[in-house]
Amino acid sequence: PECLEEMIDIASVLCRGFCHVRVDLYEVEGRVYFGELTFTSGSGLSRFYPEEMNKKIGDMITLPEI
Repeated sequence: PECLEEMIDIASVLCRGFCHVRVDLYEVEGRVYFGELTFTSGSGLSRFYPEEMNKKIGDMITLPEI
C-alpha cells in the first residue's frame, strides 16, 4: 500500500496493551481508514491440525495476570 508506513504506525498505537489483536486498516485513494480490532483469529472458529497445535500455539500467548 502507498501508506504502508503510516498504517504500521497506526496499528502499533492501536494494538498497545493487547496480547493478541488484529488491526484492520484500509487505504482508499491515499487515505488510511480504520476498520476494526479483532481479538480472535478466524472468528474463533479456526481449527488446527494436528489437534496438538492448539496447545502449542496457545502456549505462545502470555495472558496478563488477573
